[in-house]
Amino acid sequence: MSLSDSMDTTKFDKLENAKFIGMEFATWLCCLSQKNNGRIKLENLAPFDLFFESPIQFYSDIGDTTIAVLKGSLPIDSPEAYQALREGKTIAKAALRFIFQNQTYTLTLDAGRMLVSGLKVPMPANVSVDNYLDIRLERLEEFDHFMNVLFKNYLALRCDEKKWSGVCKTIKEWIDGFQA
Repeated sequence: MSLSDSMDTTKFDKLENAKFIGMEFATWLCCLSQKNNGRIKLENLAPFDLFFESPIQFYSDIGDTTIAVLKGSLPIDSPEAYQALREGKTIAKAALRFIFQNQTYTLTLDAGRMLVSGLKVPMPANVSVDNYLDIRLERLEEFDHFMNVLFKNYLALRCDEKKWSGVCKTIKEWIDGFQA
């Protein structure tokens, strides 16, 4: 039996078809962050701050340029970012900084794969060696719960046609309202 015989291509097709959900999620978060100077308030979550940092990768499978990577101090505020969004690109990958419960978490989100990497977990300055692992695991668990609730908020909107239509209108107005 060959490798190709043993692969279930429908699983790969499903993953490929579902990657837009994660990129749409990241783009929705970006809109919320940008419209409110980083401050986001959602159901079932305490208010938190979110900032999109460098680099940010935009993706669309339509057009000549399918991938655009922006770097610099504030790449999401650039005319190039809004041009990518106007062209129908969504955020495929981004460096993010979340501040919730007075703690700062930084990470890279590969939105198409819904993969978090490089997560930096805040630790108290004077934590003892005996407590270090317990505190780190507690912070990881808190962040995991936070991200799950955040994504569930998105899915609740996405699965409600009427609400999602309003979200799409808001995102379009945000993109169209950019002034260079």
